[in-house]
Amino acid sequence: MPSTSKSKKPEAKEAKKEPVVEMRPYFEEKDRKFVLYLFYSTYLNLVPRGVKLRVIAGPPVIPLVWTALFGALVYLCVQVINPIGWPMMGLATFYAILTLVAISGPLFVLLWYVDKFDVSNRVLEGLDNDLDDIEAFYRGWEKSPQQEEQQQQRTRDESVKGQFWVLTVDGNVVGCIGADQHAKDVVKKFTHSKSNQPMRVADLPQLRHSTEVTQASWPRIAYGLACIDDFVRWVLVSCSEKLRRLVGLDAETDVTEILCRAQEPNEGTVRRLAIKTEFQNHGLSTPLLKRVAFWAHSQNIEYLFAETDELQIKMAQILEKQHGYQLVSTQKVGWYGSKSLWRLDVKLWMQQEVERKNKQEELDKQRNEDEELKEYD
Repeated sequence: MPSTSKSKKPEAKEAKKEPVVEMRPYFEEKDRKFVLYLFYSTYLNLVPRGVKLRVIAGPPVIPLVWTALFGALVYLCVQVINPIGWPMMGLATFYAILTLVAISGPLFVLLWYVDKFDVSNRVLEGLDNDLDDIEAFYRGWEKSPQQEEQQQQRTRDESVKGQFWVLTVDGNVVGCIGADQHAKDVVKKFTHSKSNQPMRVADLPQLRHSTEVTQASWPRIAYGLACIDDFVRWVLVSCSEKLRRLVGLDAETDVTEILCRAQEPNEGTVRRLAIKTEFQNHGLSTPLLKRVAFWAHSQNIEYLFAETDELQIKMAQILEKQHGYQLVSTQKVGWYGSKSLWRLDVKLWMQQEVERKNKQEELDKQRNEDEELKEYD
């Protein structure tokens, strides 16, 4: 009698593995490149918002100029193209292409301008200052050039109190945040951001004296071309410098800029909150901001301050609506820019957090009791 084989039930699909979310202190050796990427990638993603701000919000200078130039261009084309006698289809195609170029061209120029002269400057400012040496700025671990060469341990600056954390998902760094308290003024540094400063006559290199010219195969011809190049650059740079001085935009000053003022012992600052773009809108900023608040409470810091600009609208909403930060002041910067200062009462936040936790524990306890009662029904 043939043996009957029992039909096997289809194996249950394996449950989807939950991602492992962890938070830990920042380690210079393995985290630096990821933190820098988080900082500049999330900031550069705000370029379209900067373009929208200039087109829609603020003084309507750009839309008015844009419309006026487009109208003048259309009027000129009507006066020149229509008398040629093109067929209707040709005229329609021409004006369609003209409209597309007139709209997309200035838009790309505006994107380039906001990226190059607005957002990039803010990124470079961060790279020049607190992110240049995270351990020194946030933890006070200073290291002199001599110590760097001899691979000695860093010395502790007692005037600095702070910490920097990273958030990981399955071991990958997807978020970061820092908190600091400086008892002394911190002077703003300009290292990378000098590349965006206007060129000056005193800084112009002399191409005719370079080794490439003196060692060229045709030195006299190379020297003559280099002299012409030096002269053209001198004329352009000197005219630009005089024009900037005429309109009051000359930035050649020796005034020392302060990055952050000295803080009271009960004050601290939140900086560099960033979440990787593809991990945003999942509530990952909450554990980071909570960690900073708990740290501030442990350090007897009563008030935490945070600063946002006109591009960081989403961050401002998170601070205010989800974590109880209150707006202290808003400073206008130029036509379109602004800086907003936020403050969190750490003691009040801790009290609300304890109440929320106790309430959640009571709800969980009540839920467990209800489930136990259902078993006896």
